Amino acid sequence: MSDKGEHDKAIEPEMRQKEVESESDDNKVDPRIVSSDSFTGFMKLLNPHFELDYTAVQAECVAIFLKEKSKIMEILGNFDGEISVSVREMGMTKSFVLVSLHFIDENWSLKNWVIKFCSLVKPSFVSPCDVIVESLKDWSIKNKVSTVTMSFFFDDDAFDFIKEHGLEDKKLSLNGDMFRVYCCSDCISSMVQNAFEEVEGITNKIRCLYNPKSEPLWYLTSSKLKDAIELWSMGEFSSENVTDYSDVPTVEEWNRVEQAKTFSDAIRDLFDDYVSRYSKTVLLVSF
Repeated sequence: MSDKGEHDKAIEPEMRQKEVESESDDNKVDPRIVSSDSFTGFMKLLNPHFELDYTAVQAECVAIFLKEKSKIMEILGNFDGEISVSVREMGMTKSFVLVSLHFIDENWSLKNWVIKFCSLVKPSFVSPCDVIVESLKDWSIKNKVSTVTMSFFFDDDAFDFIKEHGLEDKKLSLNGDMFRVYCCSDCISSMVQNAFEEVEGITNKIRCLYNPKSEPLWYLTSSKLKDAIELWSMGEFSSENVTDYSDVPTVEEWNRVEQAKTFSDAIRDLFDDYVSRYSKTVLLVSF
């Protein structure tokens, strides 16, 4: 019994460490948490003899990652120009680049795997194109890709760079030629933008009269126009009532703006279900 007890004590620290490593990987917990005072303090409350080596946990997590990565690379290695790559980049405050793979597996199931997520926020700023190229090289799929889908954030030069350094032309569909695909939201955006561009000069006048604040969403543009038109119909923005230097729209101009607003409202109502279903807001013009 004594020998068994000593054996249990000997392997207990290793078992605890393995358990933490497994928990960290399974639940996507940052392994650096084990080095925090709050974590070690809490664990010592549960077990006064608790000891954990952060370096060992980190090394084991990396080993687990590399083991799983080799399995994935083995799967990807079976494809021959049958993988589609999509790249998503967000700017402004949420600056990141996301690289995903899309393919049909041996069971005819569609797979969507994220192979790279990288923050582009300073000071650790990196080029999005470099991130994409390195991820394709890292997963050894330069010669496995048939198509690449990129957002409008990337220009022609960016695509050419990725094509030259991260892909093999012989595997690309349509000889690697680039073309734009307009999604439904792009079409809606273009339609409503064109409508408001026709009356841009008039809406600028109305903005000076009624709403100096710029709003980024097109349905707010329509809402502000509705309020302004209602006030105009009650005589609020007639030349007699406006005594400053604002340029008051004519009756014909007000009617044109009202027609543009009616058109944008009809478009919004038509695609309201689509927008809510996919949790996307169509960004158009500001007013």
